[in-house]
Amino acid sequence: ADGKGNVMVLVRTAPYFRVFSRDGKFVKAFGDEGLFESAHSVTIDAQGFLWVTDSAAHLVQKFSPDGRLLMTLGKKGIAGDNTSRDLFNQPNHVAVAPNGDIYVSDGYVNSRVVHFSSKGEFTRIIGGVKGSAPGQLQLPHGVALHSRGRILINDSDNKRVSIFNKDGTFVETWPYPSRGGIAVASDDTVYVSDVNVGIVNIVKNGKLIESVSADRAHAMGIDTHDSIFVS
Repeated sequence: ADGKGNVMVLVRTAPYFRVFSRDGKFVKAFGDEGLFESAHSVTIDAQGFLWVTDSAAHLVQKFSPDGRLLMTLGKKGIAGDNTSRDLFNQPNHVAVAPNGDIYVSDGYVNSRVVHFSSKGEFTRIIGGVKGSAPGQLQLPHGVALHSRGRILINDSDNKRVSIFNKDGTFVETWPYPSRGGIAVASDDTVYVSDVNVGIVNIVKNGKLIESVSADRAHAMGIDTHDSIFVS
């Protein structure tokens, strides 16, 4: 959701960006053939910029609202390991903080979230060790930010959400399947989806409020009315 009443859908064939009104009416489409190798997710930040993960190309790209390329993180076709500061290995999601800081879920091969400044400067690695022990991650598949500054990570192969403080220290885990998306509403209600279970779990303060069936629930977005859109 773009904060202006529209919903953007990212697909894997051109035009890659399809924009609809919140009641489903088509608005526009853009994004020429060849722009992505495998478009995986789109996040729209508070300024309206688009952050897209291209998992096959190992890239995160920032676009203007009309699709002009503004920034690239990573190097096309070059994979990095869990220690790399400027390379990814099939990144899958981005969260952007109110101050513009960038959090990249780098999880299909690596086991981490990488934190950058708003200018794209490396800040820290969160996680970075593959496993199931507290603080370890196994296929991170989404990242979101809580108003308290905590970083929520879909620790998908461990079927949980792992929580870290903003300085990267581990806090706790929540026992909800998470091979999908994660989104935080204005009142800090958290929505966690899973494509395998076919569910969206609704969580507040770590406690389950409700579960909603949604077959192959993948990405999610929340609009200004706190309506939840699930792909």
